[in-house]
Amino acid sequence: MRCRALTPLLVLLTLASQQRGRGVRAARPRGTHLELRPLYLKGCPGLANNALGKVDVDYQMQGRTAIVIHFNATIARSVDRWEKVKMVVDKCDEQVSQSTCAHFRTVDFMNVCPAMMSPGMPWAKVVTDVRPKLSCPVKEGRYSLTNGTLTMDMLNGLSSTLQLEGAVWRVRANIFDDSGAACMCVDAAGELFRVRNSPGKG
Repeated sequence: MRCRALTPLLVLLTLASQQRGRGVRAARPRGTHLELRPLYLKGCPGLANNALGKVDVDYQMQGRTAIVIHFNATIARSVDRWEKVKMVVDKCDEQVSQSTCAHFRTVDFMNVCPAMMSPGMPWAKVVTDVRPKLSCPVKEGRYSLTNGTLTMDMLNGLSSTLQLEGAVWRVRANIFDDSGAACMCVDAAGELFRVRNSPGKG
């Protein structure tokens, strides 16, 4: 299966990680699991000189709880420092449009690089496996990933509380440099949907 939109999954993983230790106790319906159906990934309209160049992403669901990712991406220019990421998450009804989407949450990160490079984050293995090796902020160049793996265990565990399935999620992620200017922006959408496990697999 081919796709071009893993950003919603990364954002939802981030939202899920923020809920740990806050009393959230959600159980997924027995005999089911979440799967990802990405819709699109593109640069945000209206941002001149976007540092994000071309991105091609493929993925395959592996079993019930993991996604295997392959990508090639181009960073068109280097930025001295990433100061902040602002992620605007919308929850949409079946499709992305002004009339079907409502604001769900805005998430700001002030310590971008530590979060991106931390070995304790859900995407740590993916970051480690990118070639050439990533630094933060990411320097100009071409990057690739083969057989990177993201687990969906956290999302499966928290999906009832966060009500992730049954909607289309749109994410606009802006990265700002230390002057306050937006240097990179990604617009992506995808759906998490619940499916029954195969017979004999729980």
